[in-house]
This record gives sequence, C-alpha cells and structure tokens, in this order.
Amino acid sequence: MTILLTSLSSDVQQPAYIPPAKHSRYGGTMVWGTINPPTIINPVLTSHSVSAAIIPLLFDGLVRINSNGLVEPNLAKSWDISEDGLIYTFYLREEVYFHDGHECTAQDVKFTYDQMKQGTGFSIYQSDFTLVDRFEAVDRHVFRVVLKQRYPFLLRKMIRYIIPAHGFSGTHLTDSSFNYHPVGTGPFVFKRWDRSNQEIELAANSNYFEGRPFLDKIVIKVYADNAALWAALMRGELDLAKFLNRQDYEVLSKDPAFKTYQIPSGMYFAVVYNTHDPILYDRDLRHALGYAIDRQALMQSVGINGIESNGPFFPQSPGFNSEVEPASYNPVRAKLLLAGRGWNLGDDGILRKGRRPLILTMLVNHNRPDCRQMALILRQQLSEIGIGLKIVFYDDESQLTQDYIARVKPQMWLRMFLGNGNDPSDMARSWYSTSSEFGRLWSYEDAVIDQLFEQGRMLKDGQQRADLYRKMHALIYDDQPACFLFFLTTFHAVSTRIQNMDIFFSPHMPDYLIKHWYILQERR
Repeated sequence: MTILLTSLSSDVQQPAYIPPAKHSRYGGTMVWGTINPPTIINPVLTSHSVSAAIIPLLFDGLVRINSNGLVEPNLAKSWDISEDGLIYTFYLREEVYFHDGHECTAQDVKFTYDQMKQGTGFSIYQSDFTLVDRFEAVDRHVFRVVLKQRYPFLLRKMIRYIIPAHGFSGTHLTDSSFNYHPVGTGPFVFKRWDRSNQEIELAANSNYFEGRPFLDKIVIKVYADNAALWAALMRGELDLAKFLNRQDYEVLSKDPAFKTYQIPSGMYFAVVYNTHDPILYDRDLRHALGYAIDRQALMQSVGINGIESNGPFFPQSPGFNSEVEPASYNPVRAKLLLAGRGWNLGDDGILRKGRRPLILTMLVNHNRPDCRQMALILRQQLSEIGIGLKIVFYDDESQLTQDYIARVKPQMWLRMFLGNGNDPSDMARSWYSTSSEFGRLWSYEDAVIDQLFEQGRMLKDGQQRADLYRKMHALIYDDQPACFLFFLTTFHAVSTRIQNMDIFFSPHMPDYLIKHWYILQERR
C-alpha cells in the first residue's frame, strides 16, 4: 500500500503569489539519489540521514555558514554583542513567512530555542545551550540571548533552523505530525513523502524572501544500497549523488554525462576516549592505543579515502599545525609504553594489571556500514598487542541516555566529526570543557585549552588567532583525548544538465545554495 503524506492546509491566508521573472533558468525537476533514508524532518530533533540535507532547503536559521565557512546573516539581518559578551541581540527581517502563511517572528525563534534548551532531553541540541540563562522575544522582530557566562561559540550555535510555534499547539514535538509534514520559511516547500516508495518531493517557494529558486521541484529518492543507486545513475534517472565511493567516482569522472567533484572535507573520524575513565585517564595508555592502530590499513580495508589526521584541524584551516606529526603505526612502541605502565600479557593473550584485564568498551553507530567495518578492524589491530575490544552498537544517538550509559559503561566512541567552518574555534569546539559534542557521555576538560579558547574568541588579529590555535592544536594532540584517525575526501557527481553548482562543492557544502542551481532549458 502506498502511503502519501502531504503538507497540512491552513486557514491563514497565503501571501500573494509572486510569479518568477521571465528567465531561461527557471523550471524543471532535479532528482537526487541517496542510500540514507530520512528519519523525521524536524530540525530540533534530528541532524543525520538525508533529513539533515533536506532541512536547509525547507528551513532558515538566524545565521548560516557560507561556502567559505563563515557566519553570515539569514533570518537575522544583523546582530549586536554586548561589551561583556553576555547579551546577543538579533534583528530579524520583516515580512518573512512560513510556508503556511504565518509571518516568522521573534516568538517563533524563542519557541524554537526554548525547545532545544528545555531539560526534557529530547533535543539533540540541548547541551549546546547550557550556558544560556534565557531567550527573549524583545518585540516582534528582535530576539535576545542572555548568557550565564561568556561562551565563545554561541554565534555558531545560532545556525539552528527555526520552526513555527503555531505548528505545535497542544502537541509535544516528538509526537507531532509536523515531523512528517514540515513547514518552514526556506527556499523550498514540502509537498509529499511517499514512505512506501521512499520518495520525498519539494517544490520551489515562490515567495521566498531571497527570491524564488530556479528549480521547480526536487525529488529525493532513497535506494536500498549502492548497487541500486548506481544502476539508477547509469539509467540516467538521477541528477545528483553525493558521498560516492571512490570506485564509482572514478567511473563517473570519465562519463561526459556527469560533472564530478573530489572535495577535501573537514569531516574526520576519531575514537574518542572518556578521559575520566580509571583506565583511559592514563595519557601514556592513550598514546599506546594510537601507536597500535594502522590508519592506512584501516582506510584501505574500509574503502575510505582521506589523509591521516594529526588533530581536530584540517589542513586548510588557519589553526592547522603542520609541525604536529601524526602517530605512525608502531605496535612495538605501543607494547613498551603499556609495559612501562604495568600492563603485562596474561596466558589468555590479554594484557593485565594485577587482576584487571585491559578490555575496553567502544560505542559504534550500527547504521553506518563504514563504522561497523572500522570497529571490527580496530578490534583486530588492538588484539595484536593484547588489548580486548568490546563493541556495542547503537542505532541512534537518542539512545545514549544516562541510563544507557550507566548500564553499558562505554570508554570509547567511534564517530565522525563534521568540522564545519573555517574558524578554528568551530573546528575544535569539541575539546572545550562546556562543549555539547559528548554531552550525552562525558566531557573533556583541560584548563589550558579552555583558556586558549577564551583568548582566541577575543582576538581580532587573524595571525594572532592562527598562532594561538596552532598552539592549541599541538596541546590537544599531545594529550590524546581521542585517537584522531583521518580526514575524509568526499566524492560527488551531478548531471551535466544541472548548472551553477560549483560554489556549492566546497569543504562546507552549504545545502541552501541548491536554490541557485538550474537546469539547462533544452534538457528539462
């Protein structure tokens, strides 16, 4: 049975339709293929799967990250920061409308951020705002954030997408039909979600405050696996496929029907350590784990393309420290470090200190095939020096509640970091003590790192900031709060009938720029 979900009607009068100017770029449908099925489409509740790529097309935030990784205005036309850094005041654009006709106001912004901040734990962004005292709707178009103490990264947290307060009257966010009938202010409007055939359709927002998108429609089709996606590409049924594997990319790069992109990204994989754990608090032991992992073999076995990481800053970042050498694969040195810390090999092949075996528990996202493969290889590599690795799979980060953590007692977490933004403070925010990055599990705390973050936030001179973050880079890597594995190179393909997409394919790939894509008139 086919189930169709269509957008909710409203008794609010729609803004008058504004026809697009006569222009050869307007019109046509782009088809986007993916193997990552959507979950819900609510920006307060989800940040993964293809839902995360659809959300920027349907919603806007107060600010956004552009293709250069910098913060720029979006719903907020400007903002002020008080001298003490405790009050941020945002001035909203007027006459910006949700897709159902309601004007977007400061009350909607306050509602959105209140939902993220409140202590019920359902929003993935809750711990982003622990240092916020309150949100205020000063008037219809002025929104204010009052902090308990200075927080260097608040502005970059204000990229969260705004939902309509009236859309949740009498219902809880997690139970609302809005999650499958989203209504935003963005350049595209939700039209339907065929959940049986895994297909979502978006249509151009003719009344978008930045101008109507060129495309009439975007259809997102979900395929069971890479083979099915590849077959659809070869049949000419798809215009866009992101995050291809290298083999498919190399074939498509020779096909005149596609334009391909190889992008060095700020995304990186790391095994994060709970440095409060009675075993992993030992810095020498953490370094030993780094020497025991063969990163090149790991990438080759999983089919990942990238460069070995020497910390949280990718090479194009101003904070990158080229003098920091990534740990080379050296199991002999790993064994010597462990022996020096009192770990001796037992009869069962597992290292022990007294009666305690060196067996570690690692969390892994079951829905990522690359993470599943990496976990198995990591277990094999660590076993070769006498370390046992227990792998615990989870399906969604919402599972990682305090009760779950207390029961499982994870010590490590294999995960991918997005590393969005050119600003070094954004790339390394995970290692600030009040960061939300590991809020469900643990925090990394280092007074010197915190102090450098604070200093970096206040510096205006670009060279001084870069020097400070390079120092931070070296300190973080020396302390090894994680085993930094590798930065990803990502591969993408777009049909040659699509134009004007080069600016999109940067390390940041801001999805909102799809509104500028268009289809050649003769190929619609």
